[in-house]
Amino acid sequence: ASKQPSRIGYGGINDKAYIDFNGTSSSFISDALSPITENFTIFEVSKINNSPDPIIGYAKTGGGKLWMGLNLGKYYATVIDDGNEISLVTHTSVVTTGNNHIAILKKHNKQIDLEYYDSANSLSETDNNSGFNHNLTFNNDAFTVGNYRTFYLEGNISEVIVYNRALSSSEIADVKGYLNLKYKIY
Repeated sequence: ASKQPSRIGYGGINDKAYIDFNGTSSSFISDALSPITENFTIFEVSKINNSPDPIIGYAKTGGGKLWMGLNLGKYYATVIDDGNEISLVTHTSVVTTGNNHIAILKKHNKQIDLEYYDSANSLSETDNNSGFNHNLTFNNDAFTVGNYRTFYLEGNISEVIVYNRALSSSEIADVKGYLNLKYKIY
């Protein structure tokens, strides 16, 4: 069973509050973030200290998953599986362990876009597959922050923003600008 992470006061990125995850059993489980529909945009500001560690996790009953975080190779990665063995996958080309960062995942129909920013890197990648079941919805299943199944985050999260639609490029730029102004990541 998971337990709630420790909330740490001020002193995080740019002296802002953050939530600390211990890497063993802490996570938030939220139905408030559901449903994630076929189109969405997620922003997250965090620091991941180990790998594989998820920031966002979602395992759909009967198949399908969503992962945002570090993969086994210590690269920031996103994976969305439609439950029919077809996945959309993106990952950064540099090791990102221990970096404060802003990451953005935009899902629109049969495509995902990842943007990743830290003090030294500005990376983006896209993946699409015409066979992907873009109508998959994640209704009535647990959406977690800080873990995915048996993987638990060791690090901290400063902010997560979830939109239930694919934002436009200018909307993404506005939110990304707001987060960078607030946390001074890059």
